[in-house]
Amino acid sequence: MGVLVLPDGLVAVEARRLLQQLDDRVEDVLLEAGVKLDPGHGGDRLARDGHHADMDVGQRLRDSGYRLTPQRQLVWDVLRHARGHLTAEEIHERVSETVPDFNVASVYRTLSLLSELDLVQEVNLGDGKGHWEIAHSDEDFHLVCRGCATVEHHTGDLVERLRGHLGEQHGFVAEQVDIVVHGVCEACRTGEATG
Repeated sequence: MGVLVLPDGLVAVEARRLLQQLDDRVEDVLLEAGVKLDPGHGGDRLARDGHHADMDVGQRLRDSGYRLTPQRQLVWDVLRHARGHLTAEEIHERVSETVPDFNVASVYRTLSLLSELDLVQEVNLGDGKGHWEIAHSDEDFHLVCRGCATVEHHTGDLVERLRGHLGEQHGFVAEQVDIVVHGVCEACRTGEATG
């Protein structure tokens, strides 16, 4: 890779031009792969098990001063269509199927930004790796089977009751509650597990 030397005033212009070329290239690859993007890349409505239902991710980014770049769109789409929780490396592998030279550091930067905006969340499933998913309400909790490694989402009043108990009994205001319960699922207990 060569070094581009430009007069000071042209460095920013050249950098913007190169970034636009990269955006255009990624967009072309997405379109060739059949991914539909609206002109502003903001028409992607979320609807996965009620997670951020009807929220426009592009608008959320723009409202926060960011653009929905083709790279962010790719990471978002991988998570949105994932069946389960993915590590950053798994997200990178899937994105690289569409854009082979996609950088794993870009995945981490995108996940960090989307997490900061409460669009995605990292979940510790007990294996020492960070797993990512589309953000959901605090009322959800995870059940992780140690037999087949299945992760199930459940919604109920458990988190609300825990918050109430912490407040009433301990004077503690819980800002974030992540519940991951490890055990054995019914399929593994009865010998019907496929994993």
